[in-house]
Amino acid sequence: MQAEQLREALDSDPFRPFRLRFGSGKVVKVANPGLVAISKSGRTAFAFHPQDDGWDIIETMLVEAIEFPPISRNGHGKRK
Repeated sequence: MQAEQLREALDSDPFRPFRLRFGSGKVVKVANPGLVAISKSGRTAFAFHPQDDGWDIIETMLVEAIEFPPISRNGHGKRK
């Protein structure tokens, strides 16, 4: 994935939460665009966890897919 794709997903209006899927099977959930910082070069990003003090370091070239949950008829994503 290129950093520009991540920036576009973060800047979408209205924002839609998404998941970043890696080839290793790891998934990083992005629920709020304000919790993600992308380095100037775009090679690295940090995604902070809203529920605790943790974070994920993201090597953008290792992201295989950006996944958006389906939107239901009422405009909200489906909950599991």
